[in-house]
Amino acid sequence: MRPHPIRTVFSPNGNLNLVQELLGESLKVFIRENDGWTSLNTPADFKDVRIQSVHAHDNQLFFSTNKGVLICERNGSDLLINQSILQDFFTTDTFIDNDQNIWISTLHNGLIVVPNIHVREHTLPATLPTRIEKLSNDHVAVGFENGNIGIVSSKTEEMEVIKFPTSTAVSTLLYHKQNSDLFVFQKLYNYRYNLATRKIAKLENQLTTVKKASLIGTDTILYASAGFIAARLLKENGFTKRDEFLFQQNIRGYTALHTVKSDQSYLASIEGLHMLTKDLQLNPIAFKNHPILTRNLIEDNSGNVWAGSFKNGLYKINDEKVVDHITTDAGLA
Repeated sequence: MRPHPIRTVFSPNGNLNLVQELLGESLKVFIRENDGWTSLNTPADFKDVRIQSVHAHDNQLFFSTNKGVLICERNGSDLLINQSILQDFFTTDTFIDNDQNIWISTLHNGLIVVPNIHVREHTLPATLPTRIEKLSNDHVAVGFENGNIGIVSSKTEEMEVIKFPTSTAVSTLLYHKQNSDLFVFQKLYNYRYNLATRKIAKLENQLTTVKKASLIGTDTILYASAGFIAARLLKENGFTKRDEFLFQQNIRGYTALHTVKSDQSYLASIEGLHMLTKDLQLNPIAFKNHPILTRNLIEDNSGNVWAGSFKNGLYKINDEKVVDHITTDAGLA
């Protein structure tokens, strides 16, 4: 069977790698070291792909194939796959820039940039995770369908399970860093879990089916639920009663965000995106006279809000005005 050409790749440590495919057989990889050649055992995965290019970076080999990019590293006499990305894409080449972003060219889908974010898969002992909330650079909270939460450490890859008295699914989580309080919104019940004292407190006047919540200061909850978009005062043992809402509208909500830098409040519902002003007026935010339908809002470092819409791309919003609109025509996938 006719072999493919031999590819030569220099690793950053100066070693020369020889890479050769033989259709239907294992990949051949040889490394030049100590004035001789070392043959590496290669993964069987390479029997099912066709290599388009090979590059070395940080002593790893990046194989662009017809089934994504395989990132491999030597371990003794074995070549192991550390990560496989873009498995559904026919990739042709890779380049890593000075910021460690991976640029990948594809046969049918243009150029894809994978940002410099280290990705690892964690196996969770509990089933059906529903929500994730960042607690610190090293820890996240995970809410589960059974009503419990887990505190996951990225350093140890271990999870501590916190069990709650009721077992309705966690619909969202909200962390108050200043007080070390994690608000756990189950579909029917609400709890405050203090990470410092490790105590659980059930909150009175529950907010049900909360989809997203955000803090305004230390005493107000802005939230969107299946039946409301609202702002409600937070007391030590719970929330104010419904007849004491600061603001409410009976409508299916999607998401809520109070920005840190610009100190603005945003609520999204089936009628579109709105700003809730300081005097509790709800002002619509539209683009070309059309409502912005979104479930995802995030604030950037400059205080702008980005809204990912259902069908019409990405909106950049400053105050109540859309200042940029990015669609597939501008390169959005």
